[in-house]
Amino acid sequence: MRARRVDHRTAQIPKPTKRLIESVGRACYGGFAASLGLSLDLNLLDWDEIGSIQKQAWIDAARASFATISIAGGAEVHQID
Repeated sequence: MRARRVDHRTAQIPKPTKRLIESVGRACYGGFAASLGLSLDLNLLDWDEIGSIQKQAWIDAARASFATISIAGGAEVHQID
């Protein structure tokens, strides 16, 4: 997969601050845990109880999601060589 850089400055959404990305990751995990927990009758861990590797995976997913939304909002994408 080739690397790309998304220039968020041209998008019509908030800038991707560390706090915002972490909040999105936490919210995505919460939605996932709630939906899966209800579907499978499981009691999944709260955000503060999951490991750092799992948290980082959700934060990375949030970063990718934010880039996707930024592109839809007008961000420019630059190929990284």
